[in-house]
Amino acid sequence: FRNGKSLAEAVEELKELLKKTKNITVKSKERAGNPELEEAYRVPKMLKIALCVALGARDRTESRGAHYREDFLKRDDEKWLNKIYRFSI
Repeated sequence: FRNGKSLAEAVEELKELLKKTKNITVKSKERAGNPELEEAYRVPKMLKIALCVALGARDRTESRGAHYREDFLKRDDEKWLNKIYRFSI
């Protein structure tokens, strides 16, 4: 189950991990068939997607369907899909 505190912690941890990916080094210089290079390329992209999901979950202050928040137990039908979210990574 989700709650604001754990979602905020997840967002901060994902931000830190994304910052660490700026310092990834690849020992093998092969361009073809290099799993280390492939991982170095894919991990930052996966972390960006995870950060988007965590930010969306943190900012969604209601429970609806599979999104259940312990700190916001009820649905908010009046404001459903009426918010515009803007954030930067």
